[in-house]
Amino acid sequence: MQSPETILVLEDDLLISRLITRFITPETKRVLVASNVKEGLEILRSNHVDVIFADIHLPDGNGISVIREALQIHDDLVSVVVTGDPSLESAIEAMHLGVSDYVKKPFNREKIITSLRRAISRAEVKKLMASRESDPPVKNDLFQQADSKFLAVSAAMREILSLMNKVSHLDIPFLLQGEIGVGKKALARHIHLTNATFKAPFTYINCSTQTSGRQFYDSVSQTLVQNAEQVSSGKTGKGTIFLEDVEQLSMGDQKQLLEFLGENAMGGHSCPVIYEYPFRLIAATTSHDLDAEVKKGRFHRGLFDYLSLMPIKVPPLRERREAIKPLGIHFLEQLGNVWNFKNKDSQDRINEAEWETLINYEWPGNVHELAAVIFRIILLNDCLGVTKQLKKTPQSPAVGKAETISVPITGDFKSMERHMINEVVKLCGGNKTTAAKTLRMHRRTLYRILSQGEQDQDMHQATLT
Repeated sequence: MQSPETILVLEDDLLISRLITRFITPETKRVLVASNVKEGLEILRSNHVDVIFADIHLPDGNGISVIREALQIHDDLVSVVVTGDPSLESAIEAMHLGVSDYVKKPFNREKIITSLRRAISRAEVKKLMASRESDPPVKNDLFQQADSKFLAVSAAMREILSLMNKVSHLDIPFLLQGEIGVGKKALARHIHLTNATFKAPFTYINCSTQTSGRQFYDSVSQTLVQNAEQVSSGKTGKGTIFLEDVEQLSMGDQKQLLEFLGENAMGGHSCPVIYEYPFRLIAATTSHDLDAEVKKGRFHRGLFDYLSLMPIKVPPLRERREAIKPLGIHFLEQLGNVWNFKNKDSQDRINEAEWETLINYEWPGNVHELAAVIFRIILLNDCLGVTKQLKKTPQSPAVGKAETISVPITGDFKSMERHMINEVVKLCGGNKTTAAKTLRMHRRTLYRILSQGEQDQDMHQATLT
């Protein structure tokens, strides 16, 4: 890790300014000091500054506005906010400016040095990304980031990656929303690798496989305790906990998770944006409208508010068809490397007409299904046969011909919901998995709603008898 050439300390409190200067002087070649906005901007215009420590409240203005203008002067500059009056508004504004850390007063030397090193790491990532953007585009305009397994080809995915690169250095939660197989886990790993040290762990927990109660409690608590101990001992950097299918947690487990988050926050401020955790939390859901689940009482409001600070909607593959061929070629090349095929030999296994079939297919299983189909093409060496089978695959009503269902207007909302689900199951030939994909809900959610309906009917019959 290289030391920054020049650091600017923008602080109107002389004692705090001297304290920060004393802490960071051994870590850099030059420290410049300013006590107000005017002095700070003059220094920024006449010197190349690598890192700025800026107080928010200054005699003649606002430190956030100085950072905003400083980025216009030095686009590679990295900033750290220091404040004795933290707030949600200033934290969010700082986040949007790409601030690498948000330090609350009072602080100690360890905190300032940690913030400085985080800023240096952020600067290195910015330089890496800038060098990649200046490189000529590779074949198929394929955009590769820190995790070579995650590829963004379409405009929608490029936009998501751009946002990730802007805020991934911040220790804030992410909520990834999208259908099964769109690549939420790969995106979570990308977020983890973009900012984590190589020693930091990536912990995967599938909430749909957790038995409600003790199993989930043990899984999460053990992971959180281990992360906290490793970070505090200096053995590792902050890791990532990835919760897949978070909507499948019972209400009791959701409350427990919220309690864990409160217990493991380093600091007592009520604003989750400026909490410091020994881990980063990324949650994923297949529910296209988790807010609606909150309103129905199926998802905890407090947990939703915490997770939805940075919601990311990952579009299904059918909405980014321009990505199908480049992704398919990527999978062909990967398999070719494993099985010692030449890349050209692998790509020649699919002709243009067959690519057209793949592009026009609806891909209910999204990227995971595409990878499986490419695998079968290579394994069987029969692209024509595989694509013919895809043509024969019945499309769900959501993506095939239009269908209508009748909904009774009597009864409560839950009974109407169960009726609609049952009607879609009938339209899908009794296949509940296909019905779940058609309704864009997780199959476990569908089973739970239908099962609850059967239990209600049994209780009603028992009451009558």
